[in-house]
Amino acid sequence: MVKILYIGPHESARGGIASVIQTCTRYLADSPFSVRCLATVKDGNRLKKLLVVLKAYIRAPFEIMRADIIHIHTASWNSWRRKIPLVILAKLQGRKLVIHIHGGGFADFLSSMSRCRLWTNTRILSQADCIVCLSASRRAELARYLHATPTVTLPNPCRFIPKEVEVKCRPGLQILFTGLIDESKGVFDLIKAFALVTALCPEEGLKLVLAGKGKVDACRELSRECGIEDKVLLPGWLGSSELRAAYADADIYCLPSYVEGVPMGVLEAMAFALPIVACPVGGVPDVVDDGVHGLFVPPGDIDSLAFALKRLVDNEAERTTMGGAGRKRVLTEYSPQRAYAELEQLYDSLLASGVSVRPTIGNA
Repeated sequence: MVKILYIGPHESARGGIASVIQTCTRYLADSPFSVRCLATVKDGNRLKKLLVVLKAYIRAPFEIMRADIIHIHTASWNSWRRKIPLVILAKLQGRKLVIHIHGGGFADFLSSMSRCRLWTNTRILSQADCIVCLSASRRAELARYLHATPTVTLPNPCRFIPKEVEVKCRPGLQILFTGLIDESKGVFDLIKAFALVTALCPEEGLKLVLAGKGKVDACRELSRECGIEDKVLLPGWLGSSELRAAYADADIYCLPSYVEGVPMGVLEAMAFALPIVACPVGGVPDVVDDGVHGLFVPPGDIDSLAFALKRLVDNEAERTTMGGAGRKRVLTEYSPQRAYAELEQLYDSLLASGVSVRPTIGNA
């Protein structure tokens, strides 16, 4: 049996990378691959996080020695910095190495570096036998930094795909956002745009649900300033069952981010047949076609965001058509079964090729 070591956030951590690792381990359980996980971060205070990464560094030599393939899941900034010693250790031990780049800002992260730091970091990245990007656009952005390092495109799988979508039998409409509540996600733009929508659609049943962690108090204060505190719900970070219920109860999904990779929230919302309102950043245009699965708005354009939301609020037929098209795309292109068949192909290629991966996945 081939032994795979996943290095990244603890499976219980909040965020897209943890959910990918969780889904990976579940779907590869019945495969020829044995998966173990080495957590480099876990939710908690700074001391707890420090202890987790120190424990990972202590365990790493032994865990890497036992594995055939090291699969490192990383984003930029501190996430990547935590992984650098583990990349070096994996290659010193002669293991096959996959670096899986999540998030939408890795190219910007590299471009912000001094010439010396950039040279050092690209040299470290080049130690990988293969680098996995989430979308064709992310792969193109990173190409000038990765040089001859083999790369593949492997989209995130959608972990929540209901067998069928139930017809909603309640009055009013709900607009849903999930994820980190922060300026970079456009959450405050969304609150302001929603205030404009409610001024034109004053019915009581229109609600905005902001599900996630982060600057919750600032959202609550802005909602009060806009006079819509009774229409904005802030349930906090939702567990799996609660998140499924939130998707099932929503009518529109909105993610007006300034930076993205391939957001899990968009895939999950499409699986529940929700039309998408989002900004065409990162890998979002690889998943959503404007006017087919949802509507695109420029980042930071509150008027355009309000217009797109109102258009869908007013048009049930368009919501239904876009939601159905989105669900069909997820079922055919982003199912876990398809994603992990490609992942198994990647692992087989690594083990068979000796030095570099055969570029057979995601070359379109």
